[in-house]
Formats: sequence, C-alpha cells, structure tokens
Amino acid sequence: MLNRQQWQKARRLLRKLCAIDSGDARSRVLLGAVNGQLGMLDEAESILRQAIQIDPELKEAHYNLGNALKARGQLHDAGNCFRKAIEIDRTFAAAHGNLANILHELGLYEQAVLHHQLAAKLEPESALVYYNLGKALISASRSIEAIAAYEQAVRLQNHFPEAYYNLGLALRKQYRLMQAEVCFRTSLEQKPQYAKAHHSLATVLYEQRRFDESFHHFDLAMEIDPEYTDCWSAYLLCLNGRHDLNPNEIWLQHRKWGLQHSGKTTELKDWASRPHSDRPLRIGYISGDFRSHSVGFFIEPIIEKHNKNGFTVFCYSNSRDHDAVTQRIRKSADHWLEIRNLDDGAVVEQIQRDEIDILVDLSGHTEGNRLLVFAQRAAPLQVTYLGYPNTTGLRTMDYRITDSITDPPGTADSFTSERISRMPNTFLCYRPPSCATETYAPPCVTTGGITFGSFNNVSKSTTEVIAVWADILRSLPGSRLILKSRQLEDDTTARGILGEFEKLGVETDRISTIHWVNETLGHLREYRNIDLGLDPFPYNGTTTTCEALWMGVPVVTLCGDRHSARVGASLLTAVGLTECIAATKRDYVELVLRLAGDRKWLETTHRELRDRMKQSALMDEDAFVLDLETEYRRMWKDKLPRLMGN
Repeated sequence: MLNRQQWQKARRLLRKLCAIDSGDARSRVLLGAVNGQLGMLDEAESILRQAIQIDPELKEAHYNLGNALKARGQLHDAGNCFRKAIEIDRTFAAAHGNLANILHELGLYEQAVLHHQLAAKLEPESALVYYNLGKALISASRSIEAIAAYEQAVRLQNHFPEAYYNLGLALRKQYRLMQAEVCFRTSLEQKPQYAKAHHSLATVLYEQRRFDESFHHFDLAMEIDPEYTDCWSAYLLCLNGRHDLNPNEIWLQHRKWGLQHSGKTTELKDWASRPHSDRPLRIGYISGDFRSHSVGFFIEPIIEKHNKNGFTVFCYSNSRDHDAVTQRIRKSADHWLEIRNLDDGAVVEQIQRDEIDILVDLSGHTEGNRLLVFAQRAAPLQVTYLGYPNTTGLRTMDYRITDSITDPPGTADSFTSERISRMPNTFLCYRPPSCATETYAPPCVTTGGITFGSFNNVSKSTTEVIAVWADILRSLPGSRLILKSRQLEDDTTARGILGEFEKLGVETDRISTIHWVNETLGHLREYRNIDLGLDPFPYNGTTTTCEALWMGVPVVTLCGDRHSARVGASLLTAVGLTECIAATKRDYVELVLRLAGDRKWLETTHRELRDRMKQSALMDEDAFVLDLETEYRRMWKDKLPRLMGN
C-alpha cells in the first residue's frame, strides 16, 4: 500500500501526462483514482468526467467515478456509474461488488445478494467477495446461506478475523451457540483488540448461561472501546438479571452510560412556538420491534386505538424485518418512516421536521435501540416505555412509564434518571394472538403427576433459579419440568442446564427441553402439557407469562427488588391472581408445592383464567389507551412552562 507521499508523487506524474496528451483518457482514469485516494474528490470527479467524454466506453472511468461519488455519499449516482461499467463489461467483477455494496447501504438487500453472487462467479478465489456476499445474505435474513459464504471466505483466507466474526454472528442467528463461540474466539486470536468480537462472545456466553465469562468479555470490549454504545446497552440489559447486584448498583451503571452521552445533547429547535396545550399532539414512537416481537404485541393495540382527534401518531421503524404485525401497525399509524439506514443526526432532523411533541422510546437498552437520538433531545418531551425494564440513564429522557407494582413509589424513584409516570393499573396492555387455540384441562387430571413449565429465555434461568426449581422437583416425586427456549437448540447449552439439575439431585429424564416451534399456534398448544408455570427471577417473563395465562396456565412468580423482578407480580395482580405471588425464595417453593397439590384449584383456574383475563385491566384496550393518552396530555401540560421559558 502506497503512503501519502507516494500517492502525491504519482499524482504529479499523471498530471504531466494528461497535460501532454489532452486525448489520453486512461491517464485521466488513473489520475482520478489517485485523487480519490488522496481525498481530493472534486478534482477526481472532474478528471474522470473528462475521461468519459473522451471515451464513453472506458469501463474503468465509470467505475472510478462511482468510487469517487460513493466517497461523497452520492450513493444513487455512484450506483448508476457501476451499472454503466457493468453494461460495458458484464464480467467486471469489481463493479458488481461495488454496486452490491451500494445496494446494501440503500437497504436493497436481495439485489445486493444478486450482484455479490455474480461477483463470486467471476472471482471464485476471492475471500473478500464471499465475505461481502455473507454480509448481504445476513441483511436479507438468509443466515444459513450466509454461513456457507463466510465458511468459503475463511477457507480461501484463513487469517481473516472479520470473516470469522461475521460467521459467528450468522451461526448465532441459527442458535449454534458453541460454534459461534469458536468463531469469535478465532477472530480474537487473530485480532485480540477486536471489541465487536469480545461483545459478541460475551453475548453467546450469556446465552449459554456462562455468566462470569460473559461479563469478563463485556468488560474487555468496553475497555477497548469506551464509546461502544451497542456493547454498553447489551451489558446494561444483562445486569437486570444479576442476583449479586442491588438496584442502586445497577442504577449507577446506567447513570455512568447516561453521563457519557450527556454531552451529545443539541437544542436544534425553538419549541416555544408550538406550546398550545389543548391542540392535537404529535406522538412519535421509535422501535426496532414493530413486528412479531414482545414489543410489537403490546404496542399494536395502543397504536390501533389511538384517539385520532387528539393525537397524530408517527412510527419510526428501526428494523429490517417486516411481517404481518408490521403491516397492521403501519396501517394503524398516521405516518410511518423507516430509519434503519439513517444516522442519528438524520433521524433527529426528520423528527424535528415532523414537529413531534412527544417522542417515545420503545427499546431502552435492547437491540435495535436509537437512544443516541434521544440523547440529542430530538423532541421537547421524551419518554421511555415498554421495551426495557429499567432506566435509560439519559438526562434528556423526561419520563418512564410504568406502574406502582413494578416501580413502587418512594423506592424506585431513587434509581432512575427519568421521572416515573405510573399508570393507574398495570403498565401493559396485552392482545393475544388471533390464532389462539382453546384452553385445556391441567394435564395432571389424566397423567396423575404435576408438570411445571417455563418458556422463558433460558438465560433467565440462572444458577439460583435452577436451585429453587430443583428443590421443588425433589420435594414432589414424580413431577416433571418442561423448558422451552431458542437457546436450547444448542446441544451443549441444553446438556449444561440438564447437568445442573442432575448435580442437584434431579434425574434428567424428568426434564424435557423444547427449542423451537415454528408457528404461533403450535407454540401455544405446548401449554396444554403444563399444570403450573414457573417464572424465573430476578428477570421475570412478560410475554411468556401473558401467553401462559391466556392459555389457562397459572404462573407462580417471586416479587423482587427491581422492575424486571416485579413484572410478574404486576401481571398477576392485573388478572386477579395474587395468590400466585411469592415474597421470598422459600415462599416461592412452598407456594408452588401448595398450589400443585390443590387439584381442584388447578382445574378451576385452567377453566376460568382466560375469561378472567378478558375482563381484566390487562386486556381492557380502550381504557388503557385512554389512560395512556391522558398521561401524555398531563406530561405535555407539565412541560409547557419550561418550553415557554418560565
């Protein structure tokens, strides 16, 4: 690779050649490429356009012009240049590859895949071509094919840490966790200071329930890159499930992240010009989960039933995955914008052009969040809700919407950067899947034995949780436990959790593991095999608990010391099932054993729970939306004096 001094020397020589021969197109192509290397993009574009005027069929001129325009961010124009080069020579592999990269940046993933595949046919020995093909396939949600592309890349070039890293990401999407771990470790052997690989290794270790190792690699990633926001968010999310940390310790870590980004705040708009408190308010929701996802299930009725006379709803979608839920939410919103391919500054500008009054974060520190948009104070009133069980840590986030059970007054207020807004009942509004099957009698009626179940992410089943569940199983001979989680697709992870039970005196043949049911109806039917659900702690289930209740299966929860450990109590209180809430681990065991022994209560509850749920605050969509919008209006009126400078 030439250094800058050598590039400048080449530029001087080429300028002399071009001056000698005004009709020399090829020297101009080379000069344009050199100018591009030196960052002299205006001059590069000018000289390359001269070359095209001299010889319109010179493919290299169009190709290099495309590179210069891409460097200036003119993606569409650059793409047209690469297309022209391909039109001149369909075997021009580099042009196919660069066009594919442009299409990828524009979000046209399938078209990008097509051109990368053409480049691979033309240059089958190029590891970089297969690497880029893998990236496009991942973006197109074709992870199995991406695995094959990355494997070919590392076969062709063994020392390729980025390819091993991306192969690990693709394997993780298929829940081949151990294989993903090997790839991330190989990537780190080749590139020890690779922060992204440390982050992803931390994630797969967490999913395998190897928590100490996981946090070690989180620490390494953030030590290498203290500004690595995605890693910080993943780390903070995982803290919510740690038994060894109290709420104040978790809060201090969130505050640390928030202070790190407080300097990014920019007041870009004079909001005092739109203060009127009684006018229709413009609400903007930002989420990466407007789809078949826990957030999508709870936000859909809120958006569908919003008061169109009092509120105009904008949805800013940060996801590449769209499905039937996406389409329904999009139809219900007044405005829909895709923001995945926009940087934070562009999103802020869009929100301010839309004159959003209240901007609502639905992600918190979960994957796909855009918290740095909120850090810039994109809207006069900013609220976090639904998607994350804790504070964001941002001083620019004004409110967090919750309820008095998940965040009790007088205690939770000390551990949050936002003012807590408590809904009058539960903070959730659940709409069950439309395909829901009928409920079933508890299986113990026919089997004679009790079957417990937990369909939560298995990473919530910590060592402490396994110890409590093992105590229950030992105390009730003949009882069984069903665990269902995508992570259990990984054989090593499944064997690991079974081994923990075995060490605690529970035979592994009493535990069944289910890793995946491909469609919603089949998933819901799995609840017919459960008498009593067991909620993990201190990170309770939310959607899983709602699904269990909807299918007539009562769930026992342990009410703990933080939002994530109190969601179960909020849900059970909302449906009138407070007898299933325990205060300590000992109470949890005793409560489970008592309820498991009451066959009449189990039968009655399985039979009546869905109807009770339908009549509960948890499913009263109209009342919930009215309460939420009343709260939005109250927040706005409270903010008005500050907008006016009072």
